[in-house]
Amino acid sequence: MEYESLRKRHVAALLEALPASMERLQWSAERLSAERTSRLRTLIGDAQTHAPWHRERLRDVNPSTISEEELAETVPVMTKAEMMDNFEDVLTDRRLTREKVEHHLDSLQGDAYLLDEYHVVATGGSSGRRSVLVWDWDGWTECFLSLGRRSLARLLRHHDRERHGGPERTKGLTHVGGHPPDVLQPADRHASGSGAAAAAD
Repeated sequence: MEYESLRKRHVAALLEALPASMERLQWSAERLSAERTSRLRTLIGDAQTHAPWHRERLRDVNPSTISEEELAETVPVMTKAEMMDNFEDVLTDRRLTREKVEHHLDSLQGDAYLLDEYHVVATGGSSGRRSVLVWDWDGWTECFLSLGRRSLARLLRHHDRERHGGPERTKGLTHVGGHPPDVLQPADRHASGSGAAAAAD
């Protein structure tokens, strides 16, 4: 699919998800804890089901009962070296090969989606080894929201006041397909610390 069409769809997805994301800023500690536990269990279950490398290392973890308190003792940390050494078996989409991902990075002239749904970024390798990070459609959207939802909320309120929900409502969000809007820092500076199809620092 044409990049511009995909980018516009991604902008629309971000705007659709923004109210719920902003609402979470007001959640109680108890509700946030319950949400984290739910997402943790889903994450563990998906990793066991779809990622061969995680399936083996997490074979003794019960995704139905694991809690945040048990996380540090139960789930071993995945290092950058482990991620890159087991790259294809860490990812959950069998279509994504190391060769395909590296070729996508090498051929970039600007921003582009891989397989019409993924964004790929690479770290600078300043710690000694470069890492490659693959973000799926929803993960890329959540990254933007988590990094800048407070600023985005202020931006939208400002445009709502000026234009009453008119076209200017999306001004500043038009780069969601590639670099974040001006109110955010570039996503590749934060990629290794946020949720991705494969991410480790």
